[in-house]
Formats: sequence, structure tokens, C-alpha cells
Amino acid sequence: MEHFKKTRKKIIGNKSELFTFMPHLETEHIKLINEIVQSPFISMGHHYLENEKILDKKEKLDFMFPMLFDFYTKIRKLNKYMNGIKL
Repeated sequence: MEHFKKTRKKIIGNKSELFTFMPHLETEHIKLINEIVQSPFISMGHHYLENEKILDKKEKLDFMFPMLFDFYTKIRKLNKYMNGIKL
């Protein structure tokens, strides 16, 4: 749980820092970053990660699998895009 909380916080913080360079980013790069930031894990994850009542009743994180898989898929798209850029 702590890992997911830290990941969410780090992504939200990095997005703000990264978007200061928005004029220099490619449209596709911005799109992929926005997809990650607007994913259910980032936009709504705090409701699950911070709600102790939900966590007390759930011993497993199965209920979060769909949003985590969606998040992972979007991260993989960004990674693939970044690997394809010739710097």
C-alpha cells in the first residue's frame, strides 16, 4: 500500500515539474503523460489508498487490479514511446 501511495504522489509531483517544459514536449508525449495522470489510479486512487475502512475489510488488493492494470498499460505506452525517441 505504501508503495502505491508513494508512486501516486511522485507521479503527481513530477507531472507538475515536467509540464513547466510543455512548450518543448511533443504532442504525443504530452498526450501519454496526461493519460497517466488522468488514469483512475492517479485521479481516484487516493479514495482507496487513504480509506482505512475499505482497507480493513479487504485483506487483498484484488479490488484495485483493474485500475492498476490500466495504469501499468499506460506506463508501458509511455515507456515504448520514450524508447522510440532518437535523442
